[in-house]
Amino acid sequence: MGVKPPPLPSSPPAPSPPPPPPPPSRKAPKPFGRCPPPARAFVEEGARLCRPRALRLCDGSAPEGAAILRALRDSGAVREVPRRENCWLARTDPQDVARVEARTVLVTPRPEDASPGPPPAGGAVAHSLLGNWMSPDELERAIDDRFPGCMEGRTMYVIPFLMGPPGSPLARAGLQLTDSAYVAASMRIMTRVGAQFLPERRARLRALACTPWAGPGRTPKMAQKRVYRPKKTARKWGYRPKNGPKTGYRTQKRPENGVIDPKMPENGVIDPKMAQKRETARKRGYRPKNGPKTGLSTQKRPENGVIDPKTARKRGPPPVPWWPCDPHRTLIAHDARRLRIVSYGSGYGGNSLLGKKSLALRLAACMARSEGWLAEHMLIMGVQDPQGRKRYLAGAFPSACGKTNLAMMRPALPGWSVTCVGDDIAWMRFDSQGRLRAINPERGFFGVAPGTSEATNPVAMATIRRDTIFTNVGLTDGGDVYWEGIGHTLPPGATVTSWRGRPWAPGDPEPCAHPNARFCAPASNCPIMDPAWEDPEGVPIDAIILGGRRPHGVPLVFEAFNWQHGVFLGSAMRSEATAAAEHKGRQLLHDPLAMRPFFGYNAGQHLQHWLAMGARAGARPPRVFHVNWFLRDQSGAFLWPGFGHNARVLAWICARIDGEGGAVATPIGMVPSEGALELGGLRGVRHRDLFPVERGFWERECRELRAFYEEHFGRHLPAEVLQELRALEGRLRGA
Repeated sequence: MGVKPPPLPSSPPAPSPPPPPPPPSRKAPKPFGRCPPPARAFVEEGARLCRPRALRLCDGSAPEGAAILRALRDSGAVREVPRRENCWLARTDPQDVARVEARTVLVTPRPEDASPGPPPAGGAVAHSLLGNWMSPDELERAIDDRFPGCMEGRTMYVIPFLMGPPGSPLARAGLQLTDSAYVAASMRIMTRVGAQFLPERRARLRALACTPWAGPGRTPKMAQKRVYRPKKTARKWGYRPKNGPKTGYRTQKRPENGVIDPKMPENGVIDPKMAQKRETARKRGYRPKNGPKTGLSTQKRPENGVIDPKTARKRGPPPVPWWPCDPHRTLIAHDARRLRIVSYGSGYGGNSLLGKKSLALRLAACMARSEGWLAEHMLIMGVQDPQGRKRYLAGAFPSACGKTNLAMMRPALPGWSVTCVGDDIAWMRFDSQGRLRAINPERGFFGVAPGTSEATNPVAMATIRRDTIFTNVGLTDGGDVYWEGIGHTLPPGATVTSWRGRPWAPGDPEPCAHPNARFCAPASNCPIMDPAWEDPEGVPIDAIILGGRRPHGVPLVFEAFNWQHGVFLGSAMRSEATAAAEHKGRQLLHDPLAMRPFFGYNAGQHLQHWLAMGARAGARPPRVFHVNWFLRDQSGAFLWPGFGHNARVLAWICARIDGEGGAVATPIGMVPSEGALELGGLRGVRHRDLFPVERGFWERECRELRAFYEEHFGRHLPAEVLQELRALEGRLRGA
């Protein structure tokens, strides 16, 4: 049965009126409208909370990078280094110069999921040597206390980035929001930045480490401008409707797009007197009478608040105007369940470049455990002998203990060469043939400047000649950077400005550069980058090297008996503290696997994961070695020349891999036999001085190690590790 068509009209119909204009968008502006929905929702959530003046999606292009650096220069945050091509100098606030380990936390429902230490005696925050814990509820309170309005008046940079070579099965993407142009410029160097890395599916978004709010904080002046607080604290802030009585709570809902009318901020204004009282109370350390200590200054002042003299902190000098920070409320939190990182109060790279330690180690370690791979604080290097045989080595060293120097070494042995794959982080998995393969997830170097010179690391000096951001180093009147140990003297009459912006001259009591001063340079600048450094499959690892700063007792090099013994050696690592964190002096710290500040979950379970990886079916784990470049004699002088001469040790390691190097069994492992280590041309270096295995020293080491295990691991220590300790004690008794 057909359908009768409608009759033709006798005259053209009148034109319909134009549609009404669409209502103003309550979503993120273009180009965010083209973002995948999960990423767009994520950005909008951060914008609603932090209320930035503007949003900028970073695309990773060269013009964008130049624009960010110009903006930093115009604001006074950085200045050009005229003697070097496209190089810049940043000076941080003196209170924001290193990683803040005491305020770096892992967020889990149970404390034992974060750290193997003893459980906290109540409270929502617990500190231990191997990881700090915070409860999920406490994290939400900390966010609520810090983030509302923290980006007012500034631009929020939206940074989609990729860790690892594109196409690698281990590559992971992330999305960072920050109001620091310094962070945006540095992330472009350290990671692969571009809109193509925005996650497209919600499931993938949860599987990739996303960083919602990474602001460097607000100055005290900015804190008084906050106009949004949760309902439960509105009374304390003195909110009232415009021209109306104080009701204690705002009467209008916050708009979804986070836009505030500066004349009428959401129909509510701050009573200046009450706001000033609230800010003064926070500075003076108020807490509830007889109430619990939160440990991270997240608690508001109650009506009956009193000052606790034990917890009240001096606020110190205000932040410098070009470097916003909030050092007394800094927080770097890692929520592995949601694969979320929250960083507040610090612009220093180790705290704010969230693709680095936070994602590439802490969160990646959690992903690696569930997916069957390893995320470790390790260099990756290639070593080629005169016959053309090439081996790849991974090395775990605590920060500022020579990882970069080793990864960029120029061998002092004729015919040997070294190539660099990475100097800081390694992601490793066993391939289908059972070989351990590693990728470098980073794209740049974030190295320590003091002590770097043409003598100690000529490759690094060549790498930082251009396209580099220097932080907290000195600047000469000739327009070049300067630091202690740079290797050349200043010309007569030259003047230097120190990292604090003050005139400086050799012999002054303060250093020219901060001990943790840094350079941030792209890996593509390095003249010895390995041809396979961006291979998606990674490079095959033939040996793992462990090391640290031990002035006495620990030999120059020795080999583990097997993989299990190697994991034990990793758990027993100790090293002198360095300036990379806030530790003072050269105290000797336990640093298992050089991961003490970077564990993403219970350190005992991390060791168990290592043991399980080596025991999996078909796995051919690499050999494990321990090195110590820092042996000293009784006068304090170094016994080993180090630097390029470390190639002599690498040559013995490669010989052991090939089954050719001579070795002698000792209670602690296999050491080179007399003549197996090439010492030709080294004046005053004697074999017996380099390989002390003194029974008394190692018995003390065992006692201290057992006490460390009992105090910080307890029942979480793998049985295999304790078995290796007992075996060492038995070998020492029989020696």
